[in-house]
Formats: sequence, structure tokens, C-alpha cells
Amino acid sequence: MKYTDDLSEHYSEIIDGRYDCIDRIVLNAYCLILLVPGGVRNWYRIIKGSDIDLDTNALMRFAGKFSRRVQAYAKSKSIPFIHFRTGERKYTEAEKLLPQDKSFIGIFAIFCSRAPSLL
Repeated sequence: MKYTDDLSEHYSEIIDGRYDCIDRIVLNAYCLILLVPGGVRNWYRIIKGSDIDLDTNALMRFAGKFSRRVQAYAKSKSIPFIHFRTGERKYTEAEKLLPQDKSFIGIFAIFCSRAPSLL
């Protein structure tokens, strides 16, 4: 019998594989379009429809808006949002926050940290 979880099924058109972890999910964003020359410009065009106002300040505003939206969502749902320094172990904090209810489905914490560039 093939088991498909809700997350994998919901995002099946944009992800390869399936979610297969007992207690957490880690999303590492890897966007090929951003790794090529002109990629940020093309990505911005896709999102905004034009790159006429693309500059460092526009990108900083966009990143800030995204961050604030994620943090506001976490706050509205009482989900802990925790910042970590690069290299800090997040699993120990995750173990403390794991829901005791075995039937829990959802987001129990959001961890934010910077990762070094692969290039």
C-alpha cells in the first residue's frame, strides 16, 4: 500500500519525493533561477510583472515584508518563531517544543537561521 501524506500530496506538482519524517520538516530553499546571471531580475519580473523599480532597496523591502508576514502568521497562531545563529543546533530546541499530542498535525515551531552560500 502506497502512503501519501497531506503535505506531499498538496505540493506534488512542485516537489520531488514526499515528506517522510516523523517529527519535523526542514525546507531548504534552492531556486535555480536565482543562481544564474540576471536570475534575480527575472525572478522579480515574474513576481512583480516588471523590473522597472528593481533596486537594492526594493529587494530589501520585499525580504522584510516576507519576514514580517511569516512572523505575523506565527504570532497569530501562537507558533514559536526562533532565530538561530549559523551553526547552532536546532534539534535540541525542536525536541523541547514537540507537541505532546500524538495526533497533532501542523506547524509547531518556525526556526530562522542564515545559511552560507553554496557558491
